Amino acid sequence: GKNTKSCQTATERAVGKSIVTVEGASGPVVDAIRDAWYRGNVVQCGYCQPGQTLAAVSLLESNPAPDAAQIALWMNGN
Repeated sequence: GKNTKSCQTATERAVGKSIVTVEGASGPVVDAIRDAWYRGNVVQCGYCQPGQTLAAVSLLESNPAPDAAQIALWMNGN
């Protein structure tokens, strides 16, 4: 899917589209991210972490081996 900031998207643009929230995200990529953050004791606020999680999922699904610059670019909005 495409990582989209819901706070910047008008609801009418979402009509007829599939929406996955951090609570509904599933699969090996999101499981690995959640596990790594748990093991690393990564703690963020309830507003930032969902966006960070989904940005990381979107990045890794499009590029399983990103370099540091790509990671910084994808995570910059969070």
